[in-house]
Amino acid sequence: MGANVIDVEVTRQLVGSLRTTALVVDYAGDFLAMQGDLAKRLKEVFPERDVEELTSRRKELLLVRLENRSDVFRLLELCYLVVLQHFPRSVDRPPFWFVISVGPVRFPFGEHWRLLQQPQGEVTTYLVGSGRLTCRLQSVPGLLSVARESGAPRRGLHRFADLAGQSPVLAKVVLADREERDLAGIAPRLQQLGLDFESMATFTRLTRG
Repeated sequence: MGANVIDVEVTRQLVGSLRTTALVVDYAGDFLAMQGDLAKRLKEVFPERDVEELTSRRKELLLVRLENRSDVFRLLELCYLVVLQHFPRSVDRPPFWFVISVGPVRFPFGEHWRLLQQPQGEVTTYLVGSGRLTCRLQSVPGLLSVARESGAPRRGLHRFADLAGQSPVLAKVVLADREERDLAGIAPRLQQLGLDFESMATFTRLTRG
């Protein structure tokens, strides 16, 4: 009787182990499919000659030539969309991260690689020499919405970018001033999306192209 109990327990452990292995295999397969889908979509959105896959089977390192910095928002949108398609239940807490490094053509690749090894959150965008934008993946649609606005919101973004470039201290003071009409509607929205001051400053610089 005792032997039968042990056999049942061993069987349960084995079944549990097999299920875990199957889940890992499924996840790995879905993850590779997502990487391939991202590479494919990049070549549909950008000229194919401007997209280079630096790794063969695992398309985890991609090089994209951008016409201007605001094209980063197209990259962020694609990252969000492929996760939504392949891991819809993980958009609010993905088990992986995206890191984007944007710099001049002559910027050393080794420095890009160093930045790519330093994710600061679910989505990190390094704008070489100008700052860092970190946000949650689920915040991407909200950021895209703000980036695409015009009129007063656009003026507010540009004003904040100028101030942050001249004096971060002054920019923080103006940001807290509710009488600043151009910023009054933008700043709270960016803060609600989880952006810290550096991320907000980098975001506004990206909107200027």
